[in-house]
Amino acid sequence: MRKTCILTDSAALLDIEWARAHGVTVLRHQVRRAGRVAIEGEQPYPGLAREHDDGVVEPPPQAEVDACIARLARDADTLVAILSSARVTGIVPRVRTACGPWLGSRAVTLIDTQHIGLGVEFLVRAAAELAEQGADGRAIADRLRGLRHRVYASFASDDHSALTRAGVLRPAQGVLARKLGVVPIITLEDGRLAATEKVRSMDRAMERLRDFGAEFEAFEEAVVVHAAEVPDARARSLVRLLQAAVPFGADARLRPAGYHLSEALGPAGVGLMIYSSRTVSPS
Repeated sequence: MRKTCILTDSAALLDIEWARAHGVTVLRHQVRRAGRVAIEGEQPYPGLAREHDDGVVEPPPQAEVDACIARLARDADTLVAILSSARVTGIVPRVRTACGPWLGSRAVTLIDTQHIGLGVEFLVRAAAELAEQGADGRAIADRLRGLRHRVYASFASDDHSALTRAGVLRPAQGVLARKLGVVPIITLEDGRLAATEKVRSMDRAMERLRDFGAEFEAFEEAVVVHAAEVPDARARSLVRLLQAAVPFGADARLRPAGYHLSEALGPAGVGLMIYSSRTVSPS
């Protein structure tokens, strides 16, 4: 019997119990810091975004990815890998390398979603549903191409050091932003985190995130992400702003941003991610 396996990585922020129930395999990113290893999905984000911190978020070792792909290839003849942005997480090249030996004997589809978090999660959920219905890798890939442009994200952080280390700001930009006290508004552009706007205060940044949410007339899900281990005052404030401004505000979920966004934004980073079935992006 033909079988399709779905693979993703922990930057999708999938519920692990859901993944197990639907046969989705999750590769876990990790942090090596001070001689210890923290695994995404098992340990909270260990607070990397500090001056002189030598920790870094990295994909699982190549040997671990190789072993995972080999195990899946023994169980299935079709593998669909739905992965977080290569420009943010670095997982795509490792999975591509691991899939190389199986390309002649297995149908392998590798998708760089150019997203992180909610953008990957929704694609994985859709792929799992299609696989359960008997769709092959090509049909799943075709469907996901139409879905991946329907997740929108905007973030804010006044941690200029973290943004500079993550490459969101160039060093000179980080120094100038710190001196002027401006707060970058950050989006995902072609799979990378980019500062697309700057405002004069964190309060104005929160209002800008609220305005971003208010541009949507319809949505399936709205998520407020927080880099702190637990929802902080900024994340809760953003939820309140959304509740006051837009119909879906009361339905916005709070959830951790995950290792990569937390590292890039710093501990006080906050953001809003929206999945909307409308194909036209907000103006």
